[in-house]
Amino acid sequence: MLPYAFLEKFFADSSCLIAVIDRDQRVLYHNMHLLDDVGTQWRSKDLPRCFELFYPDQNRCCDSCHVKEVFASGQTLVREKVHPRLGHLEILCLPIRNNQGEVQLVIEQICPADTHQHIDQREARLRTIAENTEQQLRRERDLARSYFDLAEVMMVVLDRKGRICQLNRKGCQLLGFSETELIGRDWFDCCLPQGERLAIRQRFNDIIRNELPLGQKGENWVQTNDGRKLLISWSTAKLTDEQGQTSHIISCGEDITEHRRDHQALAESETRFQYLAHHDPLTNLPNRLLFYDRMEHALEKARRYKRQIALFFLDLDRLKNINDSLGHGVGDQVLLEFSLRLQKLMRKSDTLARLSGDEFVVLCEEVTSVDHASLFADKILQAFASPLQVAEHTIHTPVSIGIAMLDKGMDKAHDLLRAADSAMYRAKKAGGHRYAIYDSASSSRRRDIFHLESHLRCAVERGETFLHYQPQIDLQSGRLIGVEALARWKHPRMGMISPEEFIVIAEETGLIIALGDWVVETACRQNKAWQDAGLAPITMAVNISPHQLGQSDFSDRIQRILTKTGLEPRFLELEITETAIMENVEKARETMRSLCDLGISFALDDFGTGYSSLSNLRYLP
Repeated sequence: MLPYAFLEKFFADSSCLIAVIDRDQRVLYHNMHLLDDVGTQWRSKDLPRCFELFYPDQNRCCDSCHVKEVFASGQTLVREKVHPRLGHLEILCLPIRNNQGEVQLVIEQICPADTHQHIDQREARLRTIAENTEQQLRRERDLARSYFDLAEVMMVVLDRKGRICQLNRKGCQLLGFSETELIGRDWFDCCLPQGERLAIRQRFNDIIRNELPLGQKGENWVQTNDGRKLLISWSTAKLTDEQGQTSHIISCGEDITEHRRDHQALAESETRFQYLAHHDPLTNLPNRLLFYDRMEHALEKARRYKRQIALFFLDLDRLKNINDSLGHGVGDQVLLEFSLRLQKLMRKSDTLARLSGDEFVVLCEEVTSVDHASLFADKILQAFASPLQVAEHTIHTPVSIGIAMLDKGMDKAHDLLRAADSAMYRAKKAGGHRYAIYDSASSSRRRDIFHLESHLRCAVERGETFLHYQPQIDLQSGRLIGVEALARWKHPRMGMISPEEFIVIAEETGLIIALGDWVVETACRQNKAWQDAGLAPITMAVNISPHQLGQSDFSDRIQRILTKTGLEPRFLELEITETAIMENVEKARETMRSLCDLGISFALDDFGTGYSSLSNLRYLP
């Protein structure tokens, strides 16, 4: 920018006309408005052409224009000329050069000829103005360049054709070029990858033609001198000439390559984390969390469109044996092969998931009936009728399947899952490698059993259990020879609970061990109390379950109870079933012998209802 304020102050008392003119003959500054007698008409005129200023009657520049001559020759020009209105004039034209040494401006001074004697002084003063102007311009350019190079972002100035006019220190550092290597070269050809050039050049041309507004940041890749690619985020501004046309584009670019890579790595990690959170790491199948989500959507859709869905709960019957015998590595391979074989049976609408170790589920949304579901279950059983080949091992993988169809009482996904799980356990209990279909009536029975189990755990502590003593009579003499202790349970709300119910529950849940010990101890204490009361000694018979007899410390517990109650062993008789003996004949014989050695007697209950024979009795004590 020219120091126009300085010029105006300097020539405030001058009687000469001063004008600063560019290559297009536009008058960038003049002092004619300071000369009221000749310059009033130019006060509102913006950037007039030089011939309009001095020769308002002309519509073009004359052929012997002294301003054109100075731009062409680059030399100072002194000339006398007669003006139609101003008379005889002395004209001095002085060139002003830019950093490249090219004439950028011309300062023209016009003085009346009658002041010719002062021409030398005016010329000297004009040269001083020119020198001061050049120095001011140089200082401003140097200051701008300092800011340009101090910037910690890449800054590049391009002309209208995309040629590089300036590149700052940071830009040279990022691109690996010196500024002199790039000045005048096409930015797009030398600094952009091949694939980026066409689109970015088109965007540049749209900005030059004012067809694309500025204000938004853009990103593109640049290519360095050594072939590396950097992602740059750009902010762009336009520089305009005196006519308001875009003359240059200046862009500030920040290297965001590492930031983008870090962001992509973080996004990939997040994606991987989300995947692992919703998938089984071994089989890559949906896990319980994702399966529940899909099942809730399936239930909602089924209710909305009144459709049926089926859930298959699958359990590998022998996985624990495989892990124990061949190792978990082989077990994992079995699970993987199992899942792959299952996936071959799936339709696009089906969802296969792994819930836990050996438990898989299949959600079928396009099932029309129970028969349809049964056919699919048969396909699964048939697929696993043949063994899996894992390394050098040929492994049979029987599978138990529970099927649950959507019912009115199933509001949530876990209701359907619990029903299928219940059916699967029925299939497993029936021998495995088969399917069972969920039945709401049997489920209701199991819920009752569950509630009874919860109450049974506290029944002894609450004093709800007691014993009935059934007398044993000698038929010949009619004499009382013993009693059998029978456990009874009276629930405070449900009343008397049948032994057929709570004994079965106790055996299924393992509560029979604690309940059996209570029965033995209570019966022994009562028998001892009768003896202490003076009654004739009799034998107390107590039923023992297979679970009790199978306990490794059963004999020790009976001995402790006898010691605790003070009852002599000969007055205790343990009744066992043949089933309890035949489950483990050797273990039963060992336990019975140790108790018989103490003086305890045994009775065989319900003989002939099992699968033993009389020959087995010979080996019992």
